[in-house]
Amino acid sequence: MASARVRGADLVEIRLDHLAVFHPRRDPQLLLKNRPLPALVTYRLLVILLDLYQEKGQRTLSLFNCALPRKESAPGQPTISDLLNVYNIKQIGPDTKVFRIIGKPVGNSKSPILHNAAFRSVGFNAVYVPLLVDDLAIFLTAYLSLDFTGFRGAVNTIIRRSTDGKLVGYNTDYVGAISAIEDGIRGKDASISPLVGKTFIVIGAGGAGKALAYGARENGAKVVIANRSYERARELANLIGGCALTLAELEIFHPEDGMILANTTSTGMQPNIAETPLIKQALGSYAVVFDAVDTPKVTWLLREAEEAGATVVSGMEMFLRLAIGQFELFTGLAAPENLMHDIVATTETRTKI
Repeated sequence: MASARVRGADLVEIRLDHLAVFHPRRDPQLLLKNRPLPALVTYRLLVILLDLYQEKGQRTLSLFNCALPRKESAPGQPTISDLLNVYNIKQIGPDTKVFRIIGKPVGNSKSPILHNAAFRSVGFNAVYVPLLVDDLAIFLTAYLSLDFTGFRGAVNTIIRRSTDGKLVGYNTDYVGAISAIEDGIRGKDASISPLVGKTFIVIGAGGAGKALAYGARENGAKVVIANRSYERARELANLIGGCALTLAELEIFHPEDGMILANTTSTGMQPNIAETPLIKQALGSYAVVFDAVDTPKVTWLLREAEEAGATVVSGMEMFLRLAIGQFELFTGLAAPENLMHDIVATTETRTKI
């Protein structure tokens, strides 16, 4: 850093091979120690922009993270367009709240586009960025010490409570998916859930599957878990008081007509758009079919379910509703629902999902 400054450099780039070698609370202070320069620290598709600003006569820093889509000037660096138009970098300062979505993969997430536009529309000083995380233990050790306010993971939303600094977990998948399915069955003015007494089959026993299974049970449905691994299906079914099936058994499972099917796996997600978790011949007994996959919007499963006569509910409906719930948790403000709906529709058209 010092020698670079002597040679007249304006900016130093530091590339990391592994997240474990850089501690974001400790190491930036070392970078800033001897009359430092601004530094751009990159990790895979992650960029940490150490934006120097003056505070009480001393140089300090703020952290800005983003995963980079499309073309970049160098590996790990964002496009100028995204920095200006998505992340609103010119407005980021020491008081900006930072929210992150964590996961692997995470670069194709639409959440930053949606949340950052929503923050701007209500004048909320915050930025929402994707963070590639393939080692949760390292992330928890290194990043939970930072001054950020919340992030989204499998929980799927964690907020640092302002009153005591403790982390509080929420799952907006439950509300987002269940409300989308309910609205696919009846009008919004019904006084009780249309899931009462219905047989509700959940494909998948992961985080989203658990959320939907609990949500369906809480709304009076009879829940059946189908999974490639029968043991995982049975484990979840035992927790919620439901039944368990293998995917092969699900193909011949039709105890009644008018059932509800919810796929919570990634089967059929782009680029594997010709895949489906259940063959078309098995879809005739379902009144409603929901697919948590949101890219493409109309999956192979939904296309064939509609051809079989079912009402279909896209994962984009769940995405929009859970994002609205997250926004309200993040900000304590009412979400700009019309704007968020328009952004999702525009993103669908632009990305051809």
